Amino acid sequence: MIKRILLAYDGSLGSQIAAQHAAEIATHFNAEVTILTVGGPLFGGVSKDAPIAHMNEADYEKVADEGLAILADKKVRAHKRFRWIDPADEILHEALEGGYDLIVMGHRSAHSSIRRDEGMLGSVAIKVINHAPCSVMIVRPDSNLQHRSNIV
Repeated sequence: MIKRILLAYDGSLGSQIAAQHAAEIATHFNAEVTILTVGGPLFGGVSKDAPIAHMNEADYEKVADEGLAILADKKVRAHKRFRWIDPADEILHEALEGGYDLIVMGHRSAHSSIRRDEGMLGSVAIKVINHAPCSVMIVRPDSNLQHRSNIV
C-alpha cells in the first residue's frame, strides 16, 4: 500500500503533470505527499520549461509553493522539502531517509542532445530509476488524466 509519496518538483510542465498524477494516487490511497525541490548555484532551476540562472532558496520556495497549490486543490495532505546541489542524489537521499513508498517525477530532458521525441529519459530520471529504494513513476508531459478513468 502507498502511504508516502515523494514528488520531485521543479516547476516544469512535466513536474506539474506529475503533481496531478501524485495527487490522484494520494487521494486513492489516502497518502501523504512530500514535494522535494532541489537547487544549486551551478544549474539554476526551471520556469515554464526554460532555464533560469542563479535561482536562490527563496525562488525554489516559490516553485515548491506552486506544487503545493496543485495538491491543495485536490485536498491532498502535503508538505515541502528543499535540498541543494545534485537533483538525482538528493531525490535518492530523501527517498531513503524518508521511507517513501513511491517517487513521482516528470519526464523532462534538460539537454537538447537527448531526443525527447523518442522518449529518452534524462540523466536524473535514469539515476533515480536505477538506484531508488522504492518504486518510481515517470510521468510524460503528454500524459493527460482526463483521458483515463483511473490510473491506479
